[in-house]
Formats: sequence, structure tokens, C-alpha cells
Amino acid sequence: MASKIYFICEHYTVFFAILWSFWGLGQFSLNRLLKLPVGDSILSATFALVIGQGIFIVALQCLAVSGLLLYSWLVALLLGAGMLGVLEWRRRERHFLFWSIQAWQKSSKSERYGFLLVMMFAIPTILAPLSPPLPGDELLYHLPHAQQWAQSGRLGINEWLRYPWFPYNYNLLFAGAYVIYDDVFTHMFNMLAGLLVAIITYRLGAKYFNVTIGVVSTIIWIQILRGDFGKANVDMGVTLYVLSASVAFYWWINSQKDRRWLAISAFLTGVAIGSKYQGLLFLPFFGLALVWFDRRVSSWLMATIALLIPSLYWYLRNAILTGDPFDPMGGNIFGFFDWDHRDYVNQFTDLKRHSGFPNWLLWPAVLSLFSSSNRKSPVHVAIFSLCTYTVLIWMVTSHLPRYLMPVFPFLALLAAEQWCLLFKRAFFFLWGRTTSESIYSIKNIAWVIIFMAFIISSGAAGKRYWSRIATNDEERREILKAAIPGYSVLEYANANKMGRIYIVGGLTDAIYYAPHPIWGDAFGPWRHLDIVSNEPHKFAGELSKRNFDAVIADGPLCLELEKNPSFQKYFSIVFQNEGARLYRLNKTANSF
Repeated sequence: MASKIYFICEHYTVFFAILWSFWGLGQFSLNRLLKLPVGDSILSATFALVIGQGIFIVALQCLAVSGLLLYSWLVALLLGAGMLGVLEWRRRERHFLFWSIQAWQKSSKSERYGFLLVMMFAIPTILAPLSPPLPGDELLYHLPHAQQWAQSGRLGINEWLRYPWFPYNYNLLFAGAYVIYDDVFTHMFNMLAGLLVAIITYRLGAKYFNVTIGVVSTIIWIQILRGDFGKANVDMGVTLYVLSASVAFYWWINSQKDRRWLAISAFLTGVAIGSKYQGLLFLPFFGLALVWFDRRVSSWLMATIALLIPSLYWYLRNAILTGDPFDPMGGNIFGFFDWDHRDYVNQFTDLKRHSGFPNWLLWPAVLSLFSSSNRKSPVHVAIFSLCTYTVLIWMVTSHLPRYLMPVFPFLALLAAEQWCLLFKRAFFFLWGRTTSESIYSIKNIAWVIIFMAFIISSGAAGKRYWSRIATNDEERREILKAAIPGYSVLEYANANKMGRIYIVGGLTDAIYYAPHPIWGDAFGPWRHLDIVSNEPHKFAGELSKRNFDAVIADGPLCLELEKNPSFQKYFSIVFQNEGARLYRLNKTANSF
């Protein structure tokens, strides 16, 4: 218990120091460079964090490209940003804490209960990031890329990993986390994105709808994405920047066309499209909206420059080195580089296999189609328009629930509004006409239901997250062995040099824990379709032709391969455990 508490405090001390630097950098930009007041003190602090983090990502990009992604440079950057935070704090007559206390004193009982409930619901998420990296996309390519950049100190191209040419703005934070601390710390930035989205969603709901809708929409967001708070993925980061860019764009429209907000919106959009290709889907929407509201060449030029600052590097690099600025997704147009047409087809086949609909808590948002408020309220029109555009594009492209995440906060607001209406109508249907007492009862019943949901969901989640905290190597090893079948084989391969290793099967999802570099993937030049065969002599021949010395395979594939009596002629088992095998390739004169 004590060791876990110390582990938590240690990580969060470093984390809050970095948050201070982000806030200082963003607040300096808002106050000194742009001289742009936000108004809402909570939203002001949140936007300062988002903008500061975005600027920090651009700085990381410059350092990594220059080969200076080193501890000394990062500490100097954080200290400089932290000093800006001190200056901004000292010049404020009344601080964030004062405004928070004042806002609390002025708030109603419902607002206080709502805020406390959201805080209680979010508390377990602070434990989620403290587990070791576990199977999923973070082990497949997010963290391996970040680890390689951190170890080399530069933004190299790791062609043996999946998606080496993707834009990786948000992943640079993971690389920075490696340099500053450890791989557990990489999760903190995903959690930060999730919590900042929660704060913005809550404030938007309270400001443009009502406090109850703000509370319910925030809880929906946390509930449906709770499992992502402890991962080093980028979808939450993209969501944060799309959400912030959308809010800044709306403020630009409603601030007598103050183009500073347009520049901020474009910059935040640039961070998003520099983090994941899916961010590009929002460019046509923002472009059409900009045409509608402002056709000045100067506005377009300013927005374009702000957009390109955080994103140009990735697309220009790809265009120069691969001929496809969107490699590998633009292969059908620009020609394929590391992928071929089969990979392209297989990628979209895989997306279809995992297609589905988002969490059922968001489904009532569809009822907004029939809501008269969509025609009366400007904010409803803006939210509904963005959600409609995104959902239509999503339905005809990937149909993967995760790819709809950037508009989950807006869908949560629409859904929360409809959930409240449905609950109110159900109450009226069951209990008849409304009175002041019945309305009071509705509110009390609603709070009890939400509170019970918190007890059931958050309590179980918090217990699960606590059990995954590893404070030493042995605890970490036990957690990883339970989560990754065949982890002991990866351990052995790391401890014993086996030469050039090919990996195949389910263990490719845990490639982060394998010896690096290691080759083998569903896509690209090391694709399994070209190399793996049930006939041992063909499999061994392909491996030998590519100068491999050993193979790591999971249980099902091992059983299939070993059925052939000639298998032992070409492969020797070096180590086996938990259904996985490490084979040495027998390179005798008559083997192939």
C-alpha cells in the first residue's frame, strides 16, 4: 500500500510540474502575445493548457528533427515555460483559485452537487495511467516509435514498425515522457487529454445548455472512454484538439470576427491533423464554414499558416521521401511505397471487420434531428451541423467506433439533452401532471440514479486500476505475464542475443516488449502473407532469403507448424513457455 502511494505521488509530482509549464506557455500566449481574454476562468485555464501543450508539441518536433530530443533540452524547455507560468501567476490580481472559490460561492445547490459528482466520477481515472503498457495499439506501434525516438534523441523513420510514415504529433509527448521519466508516464498525457475534454464538455454544457446536461454529458464521456485513460493512444489527443479548435472557431464567429480566435482554431486543428490522418476529415467542414463567414484572402492566409505550423513537417516529409504525403493511405493516387495494393485492401477489410456503432449512451443524440432547439439556438446549430457532417463521413468510410471519437463530446451533449428529456417524459407519464414537488422529485431521482451509476462503475474501475499498479520490476513482470501470453518468450529473447528475429502471430501486438529491432507485420515489406507458410521448407526458405536467424511465434501457429514431420529439419526450439515458442533457423547446407 505505502509503496503504491509513493509511486503515485512520485509520478503526479512530475506530472503537475509539466502541467504548470504547459499552462505558463499557453497563458503567456493568450495574455502577452494575443492579449485575448477567454472570460470563463475554468475554460481560460483549460485553453491555456491546451494551447501550451500544442506549442510544446511543436517545440518537441523541432528538437526531434534536429536530433536534440535529450533530457537537458527538455528540462530547459520545461523550466523556461515554467518561468513564464510564474510571471503570469504574479501579474494576476486575482488567481484561478480566487475565481474558483467565488464561482463556488455563487453556484446553486444543483451546480455544487453536479460538480462534486463529476469530480467523484473522474477520480478513478487518475489511477488508470499508472499501469505498465498493456496489449493493444500502444504496444504495437505507438510506444515502440516513441521509445526509438527517445533512445536515439531524434525523429527517425522506424521502417520495421507498423505505420512508420504516419503523422505523430501527440506521440512526441510519449517520447518526451520516456526522456523525462518512464513508459508508465506516457499514459499521463492520454489521461490529461481525456480530463481536459471532460472539463471543456462540462463547461460548454453548463454555459450553453444547463448544469444538469453539463454533468450528464461529462459523465457519459468519462464512462464510455474510461478504458482509454490508461493507454498511450492518440485518439483522445486528437479529440481534445478537434474539440478545442471547434470551440475556438465558434468563439471567432461570435466575437465580431476576432481573427485571433480563428488563428488559434487553425493552429489547434493543425496539431490534430499532425497527430492522425483522421483529423483531415474536419478540414472540409471548417473550410466551408470559413467560406461562409469570411472570404478575405488575409484571413485564409493567416489560417493556413497557423494550420501548417504544427502539421506541415509530416506531410512534406512523406511527400519528399515516399511520393505520397498521406503514406500509405494515398497509395491508390500517389503510388505505393512500403505498402502494396493488397495491404491497402486488407487494411480496409480489417476496419470493416471491427466496424460497429459507438456506445449506446450516445444513441439518443439521434433524437436531436427532431428537436426544435436545433433551429433556434446558434450553438445547437453548430454542434448538430458538425456531428451530422462527421457521422455521415464516418458511415461511408471506416465505420469504426474509435474513429468517431473526435465528436463524442458533442454527441454526449446532444445525447445528455435527450436523456434528460426522456427521463422527464417518463416521469410525467408514470406520475401524471407536474407540480413543483414532482419537479423536485425528478431532480432527486436523477441525482440518485447518477450517483448509483458512479458507485457501481467507478468503484469497480478504481479497484481494477489499483491492482495494475506495479511499483517494482517483479510486480510489473507478474502483471505483464498475466496480460501477455508468451511474455516469458519475449523476456528470453531480450536476454539472449538471437540475431535477426522475425515475429508472427498474436505476439506482434506486444512487439514493444520484444528485442528491437524485430520484423514481421500484417502490412508492409515484412508482411506475413509473403513469408509465413504452413510448409516448413517454404517458410524457412523465405526467412533464410531475408537473412533471419530466429522466429518468435504464438501457440496456435506453433501447433500448426509442428504438425509437419519435416518441421524439425528446418527449425529448432530454443525456448518455449505459455504456448509461445522461440525457434532457431537451422541454416545447414541442405536445408533449403
